[in-house]
Amino acid sequence: MRSSRRNGINTNTTSKGPATSSTSTRHAPLSPSQPLLNHLIANVRSLPKCSLPTGSGHLTLSVLFSPPRMAKVLYPWAHLDDPRGIAAGSRPFPQQTVQTWEEMVFFHAEWRRADQHEDDVKMICAIEAYNYSLPEYGSQVFYLSKLDTTGWAPRLQSAKVQKHLLLDGGKGPSPSSGSAGPVTSLTTHLTVSFLSYFLSLRHKPSLPTPSRPLRHSSCHILARAQEAYIFPNSPENPAKKPLSDAKLVVWWRQTLSQVVEAVRVYHAGVKEGSKGEGKSNGGLPQQPRIDACYMIPGLEKLESHPLVPLPPSMLGKSESDSPLARAQWRYGHPYSTAGSGRHIEDLPPLPLHLPLPAGAVVSSSREHQRGIATLLPRFEDDPQSRFLDELAGEGDEIGKFGHLLRPPPTSGTTSTAPQQNMDVESQATLLDEDSQMTLLGYETGMTSRSNSGNGSSTAIESQPFDPRPQRTPKKPRLAERVMDLRAATPPRRSFSNSTSTPPTSRPSSPMSSPGGGPVRRSPRKHSPVKAAVTDGELLNSPSVSEIVMTTRSGLVRTPSVSPTKRVRPNGATTSSPSTSSSQTLHAPSSPLAPTTAAVSSTGPRLTQPQLSALRSRLALDAVSPDEFWERMAFRQECSSGNLVGSFFLGVTLPSASRRDAKEDEEMIPASLERPTHTIPLRELSKAMRTNLQLDDCYWQRDRDAVELTQYFDEERGKLLCHSGRLEESEKIEGEEGWRVGRGVVWDDVLLEGFGQREVDKAKEAALKEIGEGQAEATERKPVTMLSVKRKKPPTA
Repeated sequence: MRSSRRNGINTNTTSKGPATSSTSTRHAPLSPSQPLLNHLIANVRSLPKCSLPTGSGHLTLSVLFSPPRMAKVLYPWAHLDDPRGIAAGSRPFPQQTVQTWEEMVFFHAEWRRADQHEDDVKMICAIEAYNYSLPEYGSQVFYLSKLDTTGWAPRLQSAKVQKHLLLDGGKGPSPSSGSAGPVTSLTTHLTVSFLSYFLSLRHKPSLPTPSRPLRHSSCHILARAQEAYIFPNSPENPAKKPLSDAKLVVWWRQTLSQVVEAVRVYHAGVKEGSKGEGKSNGGLPQQPRIDACYMIPGLEKLESHPLVPLPPSMLGKSESDSPLARAQWRYGHPYSTAGSGRHIEDLPPLPLHLPLPAGAVVSSSREHQRGIATLLPRFEDDPQSRFLDELAGEGDEIGKFGHLLRPPPTSGTTSTAPQQNMDVESQATLLDEDSQMTLLGYETGMTSRSNSGNGSSTAIESQPFDPRPQRTPKKPRLAERVMDLRAATPPRRSFSNSTSTPPTSRPSSPMSSPGGGPVRRSPRKHSPVKAAVTDGELLNSPSVSEIVMTTRSGLVRTPSVSPTKRVRPNGATTSSPSTSSSQTLHAPSSPLAPTTAAVSSTGPRLTQPQLSALRSRLALDAVSPDEFWERMAFRQECSSGNLVGSFFLGVTLPSASRRDAKEDEEMIPASLERPTHTIPLRELSKAMRTNLQLDDCYWQRDRDAVELTQYFDEERGKLLCHSGRLEESEKIEGEEGWRVGRGVVWDDVLLEGFGQREVDKAKEAALKEIGEGQAEATERKPVTMLSVKRKKPPTA
């Protein structure tokens, strides 16, 4: 049926009945979609009849999960505590990052009227989110990436119409929905139900590693007003009304307030249900601690009030009893005392900084320093994460720990300990212009310093001045300069005691004659193989890559074996008549030289990627959380003229008793099997991109919206049959493949509202009430019209 409509053939044949009982009634305990789907369906069925759209219709809900996979991008620098100690060798480099498992969640809803065919469904809203589990810490991080609508959702009844429909025998809203007032938006109700499931700590992923009991979950949302996030061309639908920036921040704050209310109602029910079984967890209450923070980067608390009115709790109005007031919002961020407005002992718990029960003994790997590297999670395609990456990248530009890339001085070389303690920028200033030209291969015989270092003039400086114009020496090509450097640089030597005999004769300096005078020669006559070597080959040559990178990364004078000194087997040194101040260049910390490592007396200790990670951690530690958000206000995403709201919602269960200190007894065993009815993250992302988010997806058209919904449902069935680990009896091939997973991944709900006659009657009563109210307000408060003051013309 769906294939015939996709091809443009409009038939009146009926499709097959519902799926087989084995598909619709199968219970998959390992499927993460089924508990969430049941929760969503229960919340939809709890909607009051007075709020439902006129008539009846079918609402289809679908939830897709990806199996958990290892992710190292959530806290990529959190394990590098004490980077200076690691670089100095006082502690080993941590090889294991914070263990994180990532799940992608895609939820969407479809709608059709009862008088329409079951193929005429249209997608009305969708949510793309990511759930990160930290099994070692017993916490989860939930990131809502995108939320979008198509404009085809049915309109619920307004609050005043619901008031009059209630008088006719309708039922009120359910307390479990988190809304004490009337439900006026289907998208809002579905979003509250979706978020409350994860924040009430009901999602228990099947991880292939032992994990601790879940005690904390935090939700991160960055609200930016855009016309479309998931459904392109949907803003052209007249029924879709995208919110402005300020209204979007208000909507998210109101929606998350209902989420807080729903989480409290759920845990209160859990507490009531455990009374008959005795008080669990040492007799402590199960009501969680909930921290709600929001902020608009670039605006202070009072500056945001004219655009986004502050909640009643911030204005000192305690008599308000709305979910917004009970949520106890704080303006700021939860990462510092100044940002949260709390004492340091009362800071909101975070995934890597959870309060420990008394007497608990925790390994050192779970203790982290408070900094943006351990406080702020990093998400994909997020403005906050892009700023974190830029701050971490500044570590390579600063060049910290550059001295660890240099070999240690041998016993015969001159000690340069004070110079080793300098940073890269300070050491670079030690090289004057002449020495830089010499070391980089720019020397053309025009200058040469004396060997004795007593300030006497060289031979070329003592020659009489020639008034004739001199030609400017042509700058050699990169290949020729590198070949000069290869000839000027001594062969690499091992710093261990060697029994080999060094060469007996060697030129004192490549740029001077044995007598000490300069040698005038062209760089083009230096290398006999210069014509057969290109610049690209030299850049890729391992023997010269270190020197080439040095010319791009900056000059560093490093202590090494001088070309005029040779180490003998017994440790003594011998010098030649040339200068003793020759130095060897080493790349300070270029990321383009991956083979460079920190060398110690026993061998390589730190590789270049490890040093780069330490520099990134140092750069992040140099920025406080308050400074981070202050600078975040100047980012393009937050300073382009639109308001951006950053929301944080944290839910933490209280510590039960000292029994929690025995962490080995509380470990949840690993699940060795992959969950069923899950689609790998890459395939799920590709299905979303190719079936929903292409530019030629015209969601504003009625028929195109129906066909696009059919395409995605069919692709969902194919992916479940191919990689969902289904049983053979559950697989459906052919035109009915979209029915795969019914009751586990998707299901529909029949919504029956009031008839058209009752709704029209309620609307008339509401309009009459509104008119009487306006008339009473007009009689009670007359309007005074002020006359316009006109400026008198100037007299002549």
